[in-house]
This record gives sequence, C-alpha cells and structure tokens, in this order.
Amino acid sequence: MRDWLYWGGVTSNCYGPGYAEGTYQPEQQGWRDPIDYYYQHRPAFPALAVSDISQAVRSAPNRSASTLTTIPAGTRLTVDSVMPAQDGQDDWWYRVQYDGVNWGYMAGYWDTGWGGDLYMTEPRRSCTSSFNGSEVQETASSVPASLAPSATASVTLRVKNTGTTTWKKSSLHRLGALASNSISWVAFSSCGGYANSATDARVELCNDVAPGATHDFTFSVRAPSSGTSTTLAVQMVQDGVQWFGEQQSWNISVSGTTSVPAQVTGMSPDGYANMGSGSVTLSWNPSAGATSYEVYMQYWTGTQWVYYNTFTTTTTSLTMTPTVRNSTYTYTVKAKNSAGQAPQSAWAYFQYQ
Repeated sequence: MRDWLYWGGVTSNCYGPGYAEGTYQPEQQGWRDPIDYYYQHRPAFPALAVSDISQAVRSAPNRSASTLTTIPAGTRLTVDSVMPAQDGQDDWWYRVQYDGVNWGYMAGYWDTGWGGDLYMTEPRRSCTSSFNGSEVQETASSVPASLAPSATASVTLRVKNTGTTTWKKSSLHRLGALASNSISWVAFSSCGGYANSATDARVELCNDVAPGATHDFTFSVRAPSSGTSTTLAVQMVQDGVQWFGEQQSWNISVSGTTSVPAQVTGMSPDGYANMGSGSVTLSWNPSAGATSYEVYMQYWTGTQWVYYNTFTTTTTSLTMTPTVRNSTYTYTVKAKNSAGQAPQSAWAYFQYQ
C-alpha cells in the first residue's frame, strides 16, 4: 500500500515507503495523517492482527455490524482495501480475507486513538536498506477453478518483485508452498523445483528478477483422490533467510469422476541420441490425470531386444545409469491413476557407451 500513509523521516520504525507499524500515535513514528488517502493503495498487502482493541471481523465496516469471527493476535491476513466507517464515526476499516476464502472488515483506526486491529507487516529495516518484497498478480496468473479427483493441471503464477533486492536462483529466491497448501505439486519446468510434501515444495527461478520486474512460475499440480476441495497456497521465500511479500491462496473444487490418464508424449532422449557413459535422464510431457508413471526398458544385444528393467516414478523424469555398455536402449512409458493406465507411449531410443 502506498501514499495513504507515508514516511516522514523517523528511521527507528521504518518499514519502507507506504508501511507503518501503526499500533499507536503514527506522528510519534514519523507518519503523516492518512485521512485524505483512504483509496490510494496497492490491490493487496499483508497485515497482522494485533490486540489494541479486539480482533473482531465484522460483516460491514462499522462498529455495530455483526461479528463473523474473531482473529487471534498475530494472525497474518490479506487486505485489499481501506475505507472510512459506514456509520459516520471517524474510523477507517480494512477489508480482509480472514480464512483464505471469505472476506470481512476489521478496524484499523477508531476515533479514540490511532491503532486498531491491524497493522502492515514488512520485515523491520532501516529506510535505506535493501529488502525483499513480492506481489502475486492474480489477473495474469492461471489456476484451475476445479479439477476431477486425481487430475493433474498446469499452473502459472506471475509474481512481481516489489522490493529493492534482485531475486537470484543462486540466492535461493523461490516460490514456496505455505502450511495451508493441500494440493500436490508434481512436475516442474526445466528451471527446476521439488515437492517433498504438500507443505514442503518449491519452484525455482528461471532467471534473475530485478526490482519492478515479474516472473512466471509454471508447474503442475494434482488434485486429491477424494474430498470436495483443495487449496493452492503460495508465498515467495529466500530459503535460509525469510519468507516475504504477499501470501496468496486459491480454493480449487474437486468433483467428477477419475478418468484413465492420457497417453504419454514428448519422450526425451529419442532418435538414437548418444548419451555417453554417465547417468541418463529420461523425461516426457505430463499426462493429464496421471498419478504415477511406469517406464519399461529393453536393450539390444546385437541380435535381439532383451528386457532390462521396469521403473516407477511419480514425476515426469527418471535418472538412471545403464549397466550394459555399448548398446542401444529403448523405453516406453505408461501413465497410471486409480482408474487404470493409459496406452503405452511410442518407443523411444538412445545409445549408451
């Protein structure tokens, strides 16, 4: 959020342009009166519930509105707008997403004093130091609204660097899964990523991202085999340093029946490519609805094809080291899920020394 509160020069409580601690008289911290700046703000920004008054989330921006829920102090929330009270009081209110899906209103200022239920939370820093910042651009992102049980879909999330630090792959700037994420991350672009569990997953950068620039994170997710909904929840992280910037989540409905996955395509290597004498990484395109893949492999003896091994993986790649040297290998992949298995892919070939 910018301009509705702006910095007046006291560095001891500085959170950067447009952010205030806001739990007591802002003029004591160097902030100017925000009364004329209600509507000049970023589309969404993080906030933290505090205990100055209460943590009541109300159905409308006024003191007499019904209470929807109560938020414990220390709860991190997403805020998308700031507005004056509807009951004529000299208050301002935040519109907050209090459970990852639904919206309500919390007080940020009452006429009895500055402060209230919320304050903006950027990592504490001096006004001149560098900092990480990020904002998920929802309108430029692509997330499915619904999936069939066990179905797989590609997701693209566009994130803007709103800080002063350049994001670098070497600095471990990544897109991370939050504790509220429940959908499985199952495949990543050539830029890389990993998923040890639904809440321990990362997508790597493909390139450096300068302040003010955006980056598209593309990866595949898989719906659970049962239940009616699942959640994709993300935030930027510099591993070993901090989580930072806007948290964003999407509720994805799960409905319908599971179908047999599609036939695998895009096999690599192929065309009798010479793969040298080290390890070999096989890869293929994701198959819609697949939860695992079976890789069947043979090698050529000079007179006939002989069975080598069958591998199983839940990702769209497999790294192995052939033990039969100076031979040609062929392999095919079957996509599987709870409904059955797809027809096997076309055979692909590579040479190994």
